[in-house]
Amino acid sequence: MGYVLGFIFFILAFLVISIILLQEGKGGGLAGMGGAATDSVMGAKNPLRRWTVYLFVLFVIVMLGTNYYITSQNEASIDGGLTVDKETLKKATEPKAEEAAKVETTSVLSDVKEAEKETKEAIKAAEAKLAEEKIAAEKALKEAEDAKKAEETAKKEAEALKAKADAEIKAKEEAAAAKIAADKKAEEEKIAAEKLKAQEAEAKIKADIAATEAKAKANEEAERQRVAAEDAKLAQEAKDAAAKIEAAAKAAADKVEDVAKDAANTAVDTKDAAAKELDKLTK
Repeated sequence: MGYVLGFIFFILAFLVISIILLQEGKGGGLAGMGGAATDSVMGAKNPLRRWTVYLFVLFVIVMLGTNYYITSQNEASIDGGLTVDKETLKKATEPKAEEAAKVETTSVLSDVKEAEKETKEAIKAAEAKLAEEKIAAEKALKEAEDAKKAEETAKKEAEALKAKADAEIKAKEEAAAAKIAADKKAEEEKIAAEKLKAQEAEAKIKADIAATEAKAKANEEAERQRVAAEDAKLAQEAKDAAAKIEAAAKAAADKVEDVAKDAANTAVDTKDAAAKELDKLTK
């Protein structure tokens, strides 16, 4: 029976130490037992702490039962066969059992305090690490925000540069189109001026031909009148008629020449206007 109680005693001691080490270490536990601390532990909502109290109470009960079992033995062997009565054995073993229980309790409480101390240190280290991680996270978040702002600024600048480049390209395209239109118009005006010049030359040639023909006809008519007139009167009349025809031909030639000059002046004015318009478009 004594071995069984001893085995149960050590099992309970191991369980008590283990369950204390498993706690979070936020105060209470077996280190706070006694008075208001005991009430706080008993009223805690954490099941692990309640089981700690239950196991510790069971541990004390088994310890006291083991002590009672040892002191309840009726006889004990002393020096190879001597026996003492129950009262003497109780007096001899009770102080040692109480001292052992006190030592064991003190050891358990010391382990509990040490575990609680280590737990608090671990919590402090975890809190410090958490604070460092929080600072690092805030720093990383700030850097990300700065990077995002820089990216947005760069994007806006890129969009502005793109808009400016598009405007420049559009302006160049419009200028090129305007230059092409001006060149086309100048070419058309040049062709028109050359055509007008050709028409003027053709008109002049026709006028010269007409004048020549008129003069030839006038000469021929004068000659015919002169040959046909046998007397002076007829000759004079023929001469007068020839003079009249010549005057008419000269007048016609002068008129044609005036028309040709007017056409030439018009062509020159048209050419000057086209040149001015081209210079204006080029500027």
